[in-house]
Parts: sequence; C-alpha cells; structure tokens
Amino acid sequence: RVDPRPMVIVTARGCPFNCTFCIHRGGPKYRARSIENIMEEIRVTYEKYRFNILIIVDELFAVNKERMRDFCNAILEGKEKYGWDFDWMFQTHANAKLDKEVLLLAKKAGCYFFSYGLESASPKVLKSMNKKTKIPQLIEAIKLAEECNIGFGGNLIFGDPAEDETTIDETLQFYAHYCENVFVFLGILMPYPGSQLFDYCIQHG
Repeated sequence: RVDPRPMVIVTARGCPFNCTFCIHRGGPKYRARSIENIMEEIRVTYEKYRFNILIIVDELFAVNKERMRDFCNAILEGKEKYGWDFDWMFQTHANAKLDKEVLLLAKKAGCYFFSYGLESASPKVLKSMNKKTKIPQLIEAIKLAEECNIGFGGNLIFGDPAEDETTIDETLQFYAHYCENVFVFLGILMPYPGSQLFDYCIQHG
C-alpha cells in the first residue's frame, strides 16, 4: 500500500496456553467474538476511517477452521456489498495447523501476511518456555506461506533460563536456513510482571 492507513480490531481475548514469558498465565479463558459482531465493527469503522490495512488481534485466530472460513467469506461478501478495499493480516498459534485450502481462501479475501509466535528453534528452550510448539510445525508454516505467496513472520527471542550457546546456535541455524523470505524480529526475552519468567527472575535475584 502506497498510503497505509492501518486499523486494529480485537476479535478475541485470552489464551488457553501458559507460556512462561506471557502475562496470560492460563487465564482468563479464550473468548472469541461472533463473525457477525466483527463484521459490524469493520463496516462501521471502514465507513468512518476508510482504512486500507486491517490488523487482527487474536492469540488464536485461524485455530477454528470453520470460523476462519466464515470470516473470509464474510469479508468477501462485505467487499462486494460495501466496496471494502483493504488488505488484512492475522496472528495465530502453531497448533492452528493451517492448510493450503484455508490459506488460499484467506488470500482471496485480502490476507497478505500472518505470523506465529516462533520464539525459538531449540526444543530445549521451547520446552522451558512451555510453548507446546514443535519445530516441524514452524517449517511447515513457512513452506505453506511460500506456496500460497503470503507473507509470514514471527519473533525469535533469546535469553530463556534454559538458553546456552548450543540453543542459540540451533535458533540461528534455523533462521539462516529457513527465514530468507520471512519477516523475523530477533530480540531479547523480557520478564514482564505477571509472567512466570518474572517470578523466576525475582526468585533468582
């Protein structure tokens, strides 16, 4: 977009996972808005602001395949009925197990980018983070994005208590091998108050 005008929409709250660095800490439970309710907010905000990029804030967007299809079809309907002219992006968890059919439908509806919480490419660190993510899931998502010609991204964060030279090398090797066409932010793990990691840091001085 030459003149980006982004709009953020929160389509759900909460997360059932319990990653050590996250403030969710197992609650509150995941609560998703209805597609009808989401579309009404999009209709009202688009009419008022004429945004051209929609950023979907939802920890588990696309985990429910039927909901994802309904969302995409509703966007397509809105574009035809109201003349909506915007692209959109979403984030989700690796356990969403996206497939090519759903991702191509999303692309047809205007999706240009999606992201996972990559965090690390070391099984040891992922286990320490309580990520519930496997490396093959990350590789599969990257390849799927390439097949569908949709942008993919995520974070790789260093500094977990289980981190060492070997785990850092594992993640950097993954980055070098798989992330040539992937938008990845390399950062340092932050112990946010309310997270298990924060408590760990306090306990260990």
